[in-house]
Amino acid sequence: MKTGNVLLVAIVLLILATLGVQQWQLRERLSDLQTKLKQEFALESPPAPETNGVAEFQNAVTHLTARIAELETKVASLKRAAEQASRPRADSPPPTVESTTPTQPKRSWGPEQAAGAPDTHTAGDVSTAWASREPNAGLEWLKLDYERLVEIAQIRVRETYNPGAIAKVVAILESGVEMVLWEGVEPVVEAPIEMEFNTAGGVYARFIKLYLDTGRVAGWNEIDAVELIGRDGTRQWAKNASASSTYAER
Repeated sequence: MKTGNVLLVAIVLLILATLGVQQWQLRERLSDLQTKLKQEFALESPPAPETNGVAEFQNAVTHLTARIAELETKVASLKRAAEQASRPRADSPPPTVESTTPTQPKRSWGPEQAAGAPDTHTAGDVSTAWASREPNAGLEWLKLDYERLVEIAQIRVRETYNPGAIAKVVAILESGVEMVLWEGVEPVVEAPIEMEFNTAGGVYARFIKLYLDTGRVAGWNEIDAVELIGRDGTRQWAKNASASSTYAER
C-alpha cells in the first residue's frame, strides 16, 4: 500500500473514532435529558413540588365550589322565607286603604274632583267628577299625584259618565319620563264602572296619567276617582289632580 493511502486510512479511522466518542456523548446527554424530563413530569419519580402545588390548587377549587353551592342553597332558602313572610295569611285583614285628603279646592267638574276617594255614587253628568271642557274634542288627559312612590300593580279608574274613552295609562317616573302601563281600546260599558288596568310590575312611580280619546264615546267622559294599588298591597287615592282641560273653566 502506498504511503499516501496508509495516511488516508489512518485519518479515516481517527475520524470514525472521534464520531464514535461524540455519538456516545450524545447518547449520554440524551439519557440525562430523559431522566430530567421524567423527574419534571413525575413519570417515574415522586411528585415534584410543582405537582404538589397543582394538587393543592385543585383541592382549593373543589372546596370553593362546594362552599359556593352551600351559600347558593342558603340564599335560595332565605328568598323562599322572605316570599312566604310577605304573603298575607289567609286569616289576615286586607291591606289598609290609605286615605289622602286632597289639597285643592274642588270646583264643579274640575280635575280636583278626581282626587280623593269616590264621591259620585250614581251614573250621570254629576259635578263631583272631572269632565273635559268640551265633549268629543279628541285627545284629553288627566294627571294624578299620589303621596307614596310604589311599585305599581294596578290602576283602578272609577268612570261615572260615558265610560270607554281611555286610550292609554302611563306612569310618570321621577325623571319625568312617561312609562306606558296600558294602551289599547277600553271596552264600552254602562256607568258607573271601576275599570282595572293591571301592570307587569317593575315600574315605581307616584304620578299616573290617563289619556282619553273623547271621540270614541259620545258625550262627556267623566272620571270620579283613580286608585293606585301597589305590589306591596297598599292602596292610595290621589292627593292632587290636573287635566288638559276642564268644564270648570266654562
